[in-house]
Amino acid sequence: MQGHESTSLTKEFFQNSFGGTDLSTAIENAVVAILAPLGDGVGGHQGVVDVDALAKSHGIRVVECPVSRTGKFGQILPRAEGITIVLDEHLPWFTRRFVLAHELGHYLFYSKKRNAVSHSVGLLDKRELSTEEAICNAFARALLLRKATIDDVVREWKGAFFGESLRILEKRAHQYQVLPQTLWLRLASMPIPELTGHLIAFLSVSQNSFSRREERLRVQQCYGFGADSRLHIWKNTSAESVGFDAAIELLESPFHNDIPFSADPLNSRHELLESETVTVHNINAGTWKKRTVKATTLSSIKNRRSSYGSAHVVVVMKAANDSSKDALGFVR
Repeated sequence: MQGHESTSLTKEFFQNSFGGTDLSTAIENAVVAILAPLGDGVGGHQGVVDVDALAKSHGIRVVECPVSRTGKFGQILPRAEGITIVLDEHLPWFTRRFVLAHELGHYLFYSKKRNAVSHSVGLLDKRELSTEEAICNAFARALLLRKATIDDVVREWKGAFFGESLRILEKRAHQYQVLPQTLWLRLASMPIPELTGHLIAFLSVSQNSFSRREERLRVQQCYGFGADSRLHIWKNTSAESVGFDAAIELLESPFHNDIPFSADPLNSRHELLESETVTVHNINAGTWKKRTVKATTLSSIKNRRSSYGSAHVVVVMKAANDSSKDALGFVR
């Protein structure tokens, strides 16, 4: 598709199908449309979307099998008799919900004509396939965490003492049966002025992704919120180079390593560590520039199994003013 770098047939199809002036609006409209058969209850309890009931309401068959059969966590299979979604039978519940929601996003790209189900855009290059995957990920987050749900999260987060912010996000993720990272990405994708000044860095122990050496605590994901969506810490950056000395201390502490952890916010206690200087990047006029900010790290000690997986540290920073930030983090 040389010569058409500025356009995407996949994006164009989705926006034309669901309306809106931009892709984000089209995704929100798509959520409303796909939920329509379930009515006001959306098939769930306390705002939790029942994705299995949703699939059934659209005549979609969901089956589970060993991942070795598909090589993927999930896959959509168009057949003359209808759509089947295949899921890895060993997926944890929160991950299974996201994968099924993602596959329902792919379902929106299919139509039935002359007793055959086919993709509405057709066979495309890697760029178009990547665009569809990104749309389906965004759709899954919007489906599992609808706008009304996000409004509730923001109200609670905005009205809380900053030291409680991570506990609130963790509690809400558990309530809506999604991984915490899913909630963070959903919040980061929305223009929410009340969250301006917040930045979440997720770090875990891994090798340098380029050299495949130097195993250490590294940034895996970074989320900026509101007007600070342009603040960033590069993936693969070591905690040392950013200046997250307190995060390293938390992860290496024998006291922390001996404790089993949980995502349950009701079973945690906090430990405040010293203030430190960390470095983030800020994009301005297309150029990335370093920005040094102040941070204080606070750990949340869990006493049951964590939903985050491998050993990690999360740091949430909040801008106190133009030049300083406070930070909250927790470790498994």
